[in-house]
Amino acid sequence: MGAHRFDPSALADLAARYGVAYSTHTHGPNCIDSSGRPRSAEDCRRSASAPGWIPAVAACCDESVPVYLENLRRLLAEVSGIAVTDHNGNWEYGNPNDLAAVGVPTWSAFKDNRTQRTFDVLMNNPWRPSATSARDDPNGFLIHDPATNIVYLPGCGQAITQNLERLPARLAPMASQFIRFADPDRINTFYIVTHIGHFESDDGTPYVSVDRGTGEITRSDAFERDLAIWDRALGDIVDPLVTEGYLEWTSLAEMGRLFVEWESGCLTP
Repeated sequence: MGAHRFDPSALADLAARYGVAYSTHTHGPNCIDSSGRPRSAEDCRRSASAPGWIPAVAACCDESVPVYLENLRRLLAEVSGIAVTDHNGNWEYGNPNDLAAVGVPTWSAFKDNRTQRTFDVLMNNPWRPSATSARDDPNGFLIHDPATNIVYLPGCGQAITQNLERLPARLAPMASQFIRFADPDRINTFYIVTHIGHFESDDGTPYVSVDRGTGEITRSDAFERDLAIWDRALGDIVDPLVTEGYLEWTSLAEMGRLFVEWESGCLTP
């Protein structure tokens, strides 16, 4: 949403020009306002002392998680112009069917919000997680429950180092392991995640700036450096694997659709 404030058409342009898809991400709601609406961390900080606002107490807010997520999903779909059906975050929440009920059929990119760590084992194949907290009871979350209406899509979580110059050295073995242990009889999913905070200038100058009068965009040296690293990594490692048929470019929403299609075939007598 920061990109939307920077350039109101940015999300829609990325989707239209490059096929970019979007996921919601939140650990909220962080509080409830005086009208009963669940609100974000930024809203809650600004209005911490406002009359009638309920602070972030997990017991009071669990029932508001789906409402908050639905509001966020609708907003992101509105500004991007495309459907938004994947969510990551809320890993302490233990009612996955409630998330599915508000238009989120897939869940992705687990990380423990207290430690920033993801699962420590290689997982290629999606499953329907049991109704438990992924953060507090990961072993329970890893159990497949056919009654769950949301599909978890495994990937590499937040596993890319902040030192982007090391990206190729990290990405190459990840892709190699994924391909080596891919199951030809099942849907295999692979993606890498990095935090938006990893993209910043070393000296505190604006990473990207825009002249609101002329619309001219200025990219910092750090931006150009980081963009070049990602371009080389994807071009040198991922693109050849796609060309040879080992990987396929797709989206999280499509991964979920393919899993459901595969699952339906398994259940057919």
